[in-house]
Parts: sequence; C-alpha cells; structure tokens
Amino acid sequence: MMKTMMAVAAFALATGNAQAYDADYNVKHVGSTVTFTSALDQKSYFVSSEIFDQAQEEGVKLEFYLANRADQGYPPTSLDECRVLVAGDAMKIFGRVAVYVKFYIDVAIETAWNEMERIKAETSVNRLQDAERKLQSVWNHLSASQRRALKAEEIDWITVKDAAVTEDVKVQMINQRIAELETSRLTSAEASVAMNRLQDAKGKPHVTSGVWYDRDADTYNWFGPKFHRLMSEPASEFLDEVGPYLYIVPPSIDQSDTDWAIANAARIEAEKKAKAAAGPTKEELESAAHDAEIRASNERALKSLPPKNGSAQNR
Repeated sequence: MMKTMMAVAAFALATGNAQAYDADYNVKHVGSTVTFTSALDQKSYFVSSEIFDQAQEEGVKLEFYLANRADQGYPPTSLDECRVLVAGDAMKIFGRVAVYVKFYIDVAIETAWNEMERIKAETSVNRLQDAERKLQSVWNHLSASQRRALKAEEIDWITVKDAAVTEDVKVQMINQRIAELETSRLTSAEASVAMNRLQDAKGKPHVTSGVWYDRDADTYNWFGPKFHRLMSEPASEFLDEVGPYLYIVPPSIDQSDTDWAIANAARIEAEKKAKAAAGPTKEELESAAHDAEIRASNERALKSLPPKNGSAQNR
C-alpha cells in the first residue's frame, strides 16, 4: 500500500505543477467531448465531457477539503502539494498515460484555484459591505455639529479609501475610521436634546436636569425625571439608543414631485380657460334647462297651495 501511494505521488509530481488549462491546453467543448492540446507533446487529444466535469468536481471538493483543514487549524497546504490527492483518481481512469493524467490533475487544480478565488472575492465583498454599513451607523450617531466639523476631513478620507486597490485594504481603512469616530462624544447639551427627543418618542417626561458626559468613566449621566435617581449608561450604549434622535430631518420633496405639481396646476388652469372660452356644452345646457324646469314646477306647486289659517288674507 505504501509503495502504491509513493508511486502515485511520484507520478503526480512528475506531471508538473498546476497550470491554467484554458490557456495551456486550448480546451474546446465539441458536443459530448472536450478536446485539448497537450502541454507535453503539443498534440491534440480528447476526453468525454463527463470525465471533464468529473475533474472539475474533484477541484471543487479539493477546495472544500482545504477550507476545512484551515478551519480546523492545520498548517496551510498548497495546491501543488494536493496533486497527489487527485492523481489516484486520474490513474484509475487513464492508467499511466501521462498526457491524460496531467490534464485531469491540472483541470482539478485549476478549478480548485478558481473556486478559492471566487469565495475569497465574495467574502471580501461581504466584509466590505458589512464594514460600510457599520461606518454609516456610527456616522449617523454623530451630532450635527460633529458631522459639520468632520465633513471636509470625511470627504478627503472617502477619496483615499475609494482609491484603495483591494476590498481588504478598504475594510482595514473603514475599521480604523470607525474606531476614530467611535471615540467622538456628544456634548452635554447635544446629549440632553437627543435624550428628550427619545423621551418624547416614548411618551415620557423630559429629563429636566439635563444629561452630562463623564469623560473619565466614558458614561452619560442624568437624574431620572420621575424618581430623580441618578442614572448612568456607558457612552456606546447611550449613543446607540439616542442616535436616531440626534437631529430631526424635515421631509424632503423630490424635485420631480415639485415639477409634477406645477405642471398639473398649469394643466387645470388651462382647461378652465379653454372651457370658459368655448362656452357651455350641450350636456351642460340640457342640465341647466332641466334644473330650470324643476324650479318652475316647484314654484307652480307652491302657488297652488291654499293659504294657511291666520294669514294676512284672512285678517
């Protein structure tokens, strides 16, 4: 058994290192077969699409295997060192025909590499999105005066961050920026205003004595409005709670809504003018005549009624 494994390993290493099969092999899919040009002798060969797909599946499994080893704390293993793991299956299919064995191994290794890069890219993008959401949350928790003071600096920082080459570098920059902004604290006056807005939202009385910040303890403190007990809360928790109430933004009206309202008012006015210039329509004339006829009929009916007792005619 040991000799067999050593033979497989030796053969796998002898067939060369991982290479990009699309570039080196000129792979083409023709019906149910896959043709390729061997890097060993520059001749054309073919395998079934099923075998090609199997090699790619080996690559996906290989990436999963390496990821699990990393999660379990094992030392990293290079893809070239993993060739022996694929060589056994390749030799079961092709024996010791080096052209086919090498192609099978290279397809699996290249697939594993692509899968690793895809997952790495997805992970980096997700980490970047999470970091940007957290940064936005921290920024929203700053007071209006703090944001005004930091606006110019923030614009310069965003320019530098956007110029970063990779998502990982951007994540590092964002995390550092978050740490800097989280050390910013509200003044006592700003904390008091935000606290009372929170109390309004809860339908509770204002903190009339105000809120003050204790820099040494990094806490915000106040006396409860009901029992007048001293209350204290860590700054991070306090800012999370009052963050949405630091400033009130008036509802914005989109320019398109304004343009639509102006155009609609102009249309209604134009219709009124056109209607006045054209005079009443046939339907309006008929309706007016009908109303006049009803009024005349009502008046005749009233005149035909006998006078009431005590009226002027009987005195």
